Amino acid sequence: MGFWQSHPSRGILRPDSCPYSSHRKSMTEPPNRATHFSIVWAFVLAVLTLVEWRSLDRDPLNEQVYLPFIERVITVSRAEPGEQGATGEGSNLQTNVQIDFNGPLFLVYFAGPIVIFHVLGLLINRLRGAD
Repeated sequence: MGFWQSHPSRGILRPDSCPYSSHRKSMTEPPNRATHFSIVWAFVLAVLTLVEWRSLDRDPLNEQVYLPFIERVITVSRAEPGEQGATGEGSNLQTNVQIDFNGPLFLVYFAGPIVIFHVLGLLINRLRGAD
């Protein structure tokens, strides 16, 4: 009769010969563990990044940088006597702190474990199906 068939008892339309009928089964099953690990990993990485970035904003010289995709460059230079910050003989050094975010390295740290989780999930499902 076609793609949509009417249900005889209720008179509603339902997909009978859907070419994507395998998707109906996967939509009712719960997501696999790799999806859960991926969501948790994305959330943890985002929170860690935001917490470390905020701590570096408060005290950029004394805070430890733990994440490899946040880069801190500290330069010390001599300040001229007329510049702001040079108020005596002993304070003629000026400290500059530059904080950078390495986006491509963040994407590697973000996507790498997610791909590994899903590949391991597919491998485990294939091994379970082979038994």
